[in-house]
Amino acid sequence: MGRPRCRKEQLRSHLADEIDIDYSDFRSETPRRVTAEAYIKQRVEGLAGLRTLHVSTTQEVTIKNNTAQCQSAYQIYRLDPTRKLGENRLDTAGNYFHSLIQTDGHWLIDGIKQTVVIVSGNPQVHGALRGTY
Repeated sequence: MGRPRCRKEQLRSHLADEIDIDYSDFRSETPRRVTAEAYIKQRVEGLAGLRTLHVSTTQEVTIKNNTAQCQSAYQIYRLDPTRKLGENRLDTAGNYFHSLIQTDGHWLIDGIKQTVVIVSGNPQVHGALRGTY
């Protein structure tokens, strides 16, 4: 298998064909099962035009046979360069819970849950939140 050429291909190479996602703490969405392609499309659309920095720390991984759970803390900084200063940032921090399955010696993410502890800034910066606040 060759090296993926773009970020979407890199992300796709780490995802199972279907993923259970739960972003209800951040977006008030109902937890659901989506295809990897739908998940990637939602990320691309929600973050289009933004400059971002995702920081992930303190990964705690538990492996049992061909499944794993990973809990981590995160900080996400989002900057919209088209908005004026003071209205151009949305920062969040909290925890991620990832579930993984091992297939042919390769670990794939098949579940993602995000909890939010801190939200600071303008929710309109994030594409998935525009028009909801």
